[in-house]
Amino acid sequence: NIPNDKLVYDAKMVLLKRLEKSTLRLTEITDQLTQADETIAKIEAQLNNNETKEADSLRKASKTITDSIKNIRNFIFGTPQEKQGYGTSYQLTVNEKMQAARAEVLGKNKIPDVQEITQIEIAETLVNEAVEKTNMLFTTKWVVYKKLAEATPVKVFKEYKSIE
Repeated sequence: NIPNDKLVYDAKMVLLKRLEKSTLRLTEITDQLTQADETIAKIEAQLNNNETKEADSLRKASKTITDSIKNIRNFIFGTPQEKQGYGTSYQLTVNEKMQAARAEVLGKNKIPDVQEITQIEIAETLVNEAVEKTNMLFTTKWVVYKKLAEATPVKVFKEYKSIE
């Protein structure tokens, strides 16, 4: 056994804990995006039979918010390949860089140095960018969408004629 195993382990754990903070932030924003998707789906379900002008503008706003959420998800996880064929093009994604940084730290039996720390810093930068994009969405477009949804009258009940 190598005499400095404890030193290597401790150094790796420090960097992995640092990376774990970014992982938790990423998890939090993906949960937030999922909840927003669920809210939009509920609103659109209530607008199903509503053909008013307000309902139409709310549907358009829902589409805009959904597209923004999709763009943030694609930034984090990559754009899904929808065409058949061989191979995929390279995508710089937050998830990929997080995995690469973790692999750099765990893959070598040495005290992490500049190379591993640089990988973690790149991953942290991308996580910060994803958090900024998500915060921007929820402090701008989402606030407007919420006000529009609350102002739109939702017609839940359908008018029924008397049956003769």
